[in-house]
Amino acid sequence: MKFLYKFFKESPYGLLRLIGTVVTPFLISQFQWAYRHGNYNDLLPRLLLGLFIGTIFSICYFWLLIKIISKFKLQIDSNSIKKIFVIHSPLYLLWVYHFYKFNIFKLALNFVLICFVIAGLIHIFKKFMFVLVGLSSLIKYSSYRQLITVLMFLIMIFLPAVEQKVRLFPVLESTEKRQMASKPQFSWGTIADFPKKYEIYFNDNFGLRDMLIKLNNLIKLEYLQTSLPHVIIGKEDWLFYDSEKKMDGISISDYRGLSPYTKQELEKIKDNIEDQTRWLDEKGIKSIILICPNKETIYPEFLPDTIKRVQNQTRLDQLTNYLEKNCSYQILDIRKQLTEAKKSYPVYHKTDTHWNQIGGFIAYQEIMKQLSSVLPTRTILSLSDYDITIVNRGGEGDLAVMLSSRGKFQDHFVTLIPKNKNTQKNLSKAMLIHDSFAIEIRPFLENSFNLVTYPHNGSFLSHLELIEAEKPDFVIFEYVERYQDALGK
Repeated sequence: MKFLYKFFKESPYGLLRLIGTVVTPFLISQFQWAYRHGNYNDLLPRLLLGLFIGTIFSICYFWLLIKIISKFKLQIDSNSIKKIFVIHSPLYLLWVYHFYKFNIFKLALNFVLICFVIAGLIHIFKKFMFVLVGLSSLIKYSSYRQLITVLMFLIMIFLPAVEQKVRLFPVLESTEKRQMASKPQFSWGTIADFPKKYEIYFNDNFGLRDMLIKLNNLIKLEYLQTSLPHVIIGKEDWLFYDSEKKMDGISISDYRGLSPYTKQELEKIKDNIEDQTRWLDEKGIKSIILICPNKETIYPEFLPDTIKRVQNQTRLDQLTNYLEKNCSYQILDIRKQLTEAKKSYPVYHKTDTHWNQIGGFIAYQEIMKQLSSVLPTRTILSLSDYDITIVNRGGEGDLAVMLSSRGKFQDHFVTLIPKNKNTQKNLSKAMLIHDSFAIEIRPFLENSFNLVTYPHNGSFLSHLELIEAEKPDFVIFEYVERYQDALGK
């Protein structure tokens, strides 16, 4: 490290030139990624990550070059940078080839571009160093390194606070599907709770929060080859949601058979279903309870080998078996239909927790079959009534967003376009109480019903007033598998 310090002291711009040469391909590669995918939301944290990784790599590589120079007894002075560039050029070419895989003509153009960029950076750095030298003399620091260390430390401490007030950087899209805490109002009556509430608010809103979260995700994914605790990277880049890690229902542990229902929980669900069905029957309203399978239920073959089943029976298996033996009312279980359909078409997104339009269409078909006894004249559409297009491109599903990796993982996007205009008239009124899985069901149900929709609030029996106010002919309760516990609330 003495050689490194000596060179930096005698030729402070030499190291910067070398760092600029190595870092620039990192930075340009991130611009290239954003341009290719049309996504500039994550560009700033990606640039910071490229700058950080490139700088660290440059310093390590520079140290190795200094060792080579010292071994061959080359003079370390301001002219040594020429030798450095000669030794460094093969590595530079490898970096550019790794990021771009350009042909030789594009490589030459890229090299010229980077030379201009480096020249500009050096000019800016000279002006910046002039200011730093003045500050160094004023504060009486003996070296640039000490001053830069102090300045970097102060920037790291105060930049988030400044950003929270001034908003120097563009606001990035949050990867969290929740409402951020609002700033609490101080009053003497709530002084005991104010510190805790303000801490929750601050943790959700401090400066650069989203950028730092995305930077952390990028480092883990790109360089440490790990993912977030609640996002599982499976085989062939299929992403899965471990919802327990986010307190968002039960998914992976249920798939493994580690979270079985107790007998009391099953009885409670049965009682709730019977009570609500009886209440709806008295009002002449037909009802259906649809459980939408978790993605790992339909595509277990893409889970990592480290995730294995301990018990083969899931909570949905328990529930369907229990209701079949003890209840006159059955829930709508479409796992078999989806498993059969996936042999011909993808039914779930690779980068999202949800199913695609074909998955939603399968659910629509099964709902209509359940209602066929009371709607004998209603036409049930089939996939042959649609033109199906499947496009593979960079995925932007909720799991990819959580990883700050829009466009990194390929996904298949399915679109169903009706061949004929819907001519069905005198539609019955249906009420859909749902979660986000209903997004792909609604367009098909709207062809068969006068549809009104309400998101469920986690409690099965809490919608009676809404139902009474709307007076529908049919009510469809839709729950994703990881939320099926709501039936017992």
